[in-house]
Amino acid sequence: MGPPISGYRNAALTDASGRILAYVDRLAIHHSPSGGGAVGLGGIAFAPGALERLGGRGILARVISRGVRRLDLIGLRLSFHAGEQASPDGGWHCEAAVGTFRRGTRPPRRRTRRR
Repeated sequence: MGPPISGYRNAALTDASGRILAYVDRLAIHHSPSGGGAVGLGGIAFAPGALERLGGRGILARVISRGVRRLDLIGLRLSFHAGEQASPDGGWHCEAAVGTFRRGTRPPRRRTRRR
């Protein structure tokens, strides 16, 4: 059996302070046994200034899906492969991007009180 794969539709990537970096139509995460892994994105709209941060030295990015924080990707770095074009508002659109991360962690589950 191979490494676990996570997938999300209509997700958002945010930085540690909660600012939106990108909206993603399709996001797949391939975890490796070392704790890191690879990420593939399709149909992406990047916020202004986000390309420099995501293509740089690696940042903490959070995956938000259906309004819930699903995963933290520590050391995320992306490379952009197809269909890059500027948006009128200063952002960018891209058809495909792939990247790596050093470690992925799930946020702690909230405990709910039973009544």
